[in-house]
Amino acid sequence: MVSRHHHVAERTTVALAELADGVLRMPARERDRRLHDAVTAALAAAGVRPKLGRPAESTRATIVEVGTTPHSWTLLPAGQVDEFASARVRAIPLDPPVTITGSVVVPADGPGHSAVCAAPAFGGDTAPPSTRSLDIVSESR
Repeated sequence: MVSRHHHVAERTTVALAELADGVLRMPARERDRRLHDAVTAALAAAGVRPKLGRPAESTRATIVEVGTTPHSWTLLPAGQVDEFASARVRAIPLDPPVTITGSVVVPADGPGHSAVCAAPAFGGDTAPPSTRSLDIVSESR
């Protein structure tokens, strides 16, 4: 996700390396350890070492700050892009996509309400683990 004034804002896709000259904004690790660690690992795997901006208090605060700074950017799971939509930012898919694999553990008798709500955001379904593994793959954009 980039500011609508970012130099790649009108593109249909962007490579991580093309964003590296800007400032990466993301929540502080103490605030969102999973997102912070997933983004850090994805960047390392891609060989990208961007400049880091001041850590934000939350994902929502990160989006506000990206929207007000033309050269900043952030990565979000695809399922969160619509949740944090704003006229000040533009979500652009990465090419190649970045995938982050994780797992959700649910009881043997099937997923609870939380898993049923969360699975679609990560591209998974809610079949009980006895019939399907709930490995989650989220594409960050």
